[in-house]
Amino acid sequence: MNTSWVVPQLVRATLLLPLLFLSPFFVCGIVEHGANSYSYVEFIENKIEAIPSAAHVVNILHPKNNSLHTSIFMRPEIEWKLPVGNEVLINELHNVKTICVSLTREKTSVYEKETVFKCYTVSSLMNITDLETVNILINSKTEFTVRGNYAFYIVLLSENHVPYGYVKSVFEFGTSATCLSKIKNRYNPTTTETKYNKNWYEDGTVMVYMSPLCSDEYDNYKEEEFSMLSTNSAFRGSFGVDSLTSMEFGHGDVMLLNFVLIKHPNIKNIVELGTFAGITSFHWGIAAGLRGGVLNSFDINDYRSDSVKHLWNMQQHMSFHIADVMQFQKEDGVMDKTLKYHVENNCDLLFVDAAHKGKSRLYQATEYGMLMQKVGSIIFVHDFPGHIAYSEWVNSLAAVGFIYRYHHAITRTKSTVGIFERIISSSTTVDALQLVLTQFCQENAESIFMRPCQYDSNGNIVPF
Repeated sequence: MNTSWVVPQLVRATLLLPLLFLSPFFVCGIVEHGANSYSYVEFIENKIEAIPSAAHVVNILHPKNNSLHTSIFMRPEIEWKLPVGNEVLINELHNVKTICVSLTREKTSVYEKETVFKCYTVSSLMNITDLETVNILINSKTEFTVRGNYAFYIVLLSENHVPYGYVKSVFEFGTSATCLSKIKNRYNPTTTETKYNKNWYEDGTVMVYMSPLCSDEYDNYKEEEFSMLSTNSAFRGSFGVDSLTSMEFGHGDVMLLNFVLIKHPNIKNIVELGTFAGITSFHWGIAAGLRGGVLNSFDINDYRSDSVKHLWNMQQHMSFHIADVMQFQKEDGVMDKTLKYHVENNCDLLFVDAAHKGKSRLYQATEYGMLMQKVGSIIFVHDFPGHIAYSEWVNSLAAVGFIYRYHHAITRTKSTVGIFERIISSSTTVDALQLVLTQFCQENAESIFMRPCQYDSNGNIVPF
């Protein structure tokens, strides 16, 4: 059974099998329609309605048409209705050689329209054995990551990829009306709404149904669907604060925060880039205070509510500063003086969670990381790796003396942080990149990048 597969950016489809074989006949996903050729995605998104229905041959049982799908997982189900005694139709179906399965997410307020598809070649649509195999493959688990309107297609193609017919089911993946009503009408004693976050439940990626306000619906979900540790889980939140407006630091992230602090007992002084509502700051601030250290937190504006400021002012070891953490990029390397002072003199751990656009956090980590003098200093990056490849993070931080740590602990706790430790003094004159990558290769590089380290003709490690 040959398959071809195109993976989307925002819909994770675990129809992926342990081994995938690219079909020699459908690698590029081309559909011939009339005198024109189209890419499969273009055909599905713009031309599909022009071909006949195949409802007389195949039926989509799940997802049901015009339904609301609330589970983050789906296992498609279809049934075949093969003809008996109709020789004309039987001959037509003998010519159907390709079965394509497509999932399209319509455009949302945040995300563009997107289609994922997978095609299977069969000897004939009348071959029962082939159809049974296709049914098993189609019934694999698909995970949704963005709420919105979807269309699920089965497309049948004759020889030379000429469309024979299709069926589709349109449905919505979203939150139940009951849960959404509770969220919208909730009492929220600590609200931090800005133009950046508004309400997190309006972001299509947040798993809203995991809010404690909707806990009476939890029993409807299997354990595998309930990732309460995830940053995107609306179950997150600390100190009873509403995570839907004031915090995006998951329980898995809090676990890694404590993991690092226990693993590195010499951490005392902490600098936070990106205070926002100031809720996560209490975790860092209390930890610093218990160790006899201080927390200095920086943001371009003060978004803290009055109740947060009141509690903050009671902590003598916690200080908030207005500063543009990206000033160095805008002013030819010139940093905010107060920020630079505290990173150079009062920073055993740097928490990077500000200015998420582009590669801003990578630039923060490298620029401020160079100011951190002590071996053993930690850079703790939130929303990691973002839209930046792991390899770029590893190489960039290695060049300034930091090694990537604790990847397996991060993945096991469903955390979205990246942790780097300085292992080369900032004053060294040796090649920091090669020294760090050498140790990285000895530790866990192969398990992360799924390949052994490579060396050039001079015996140096080739950056990832």
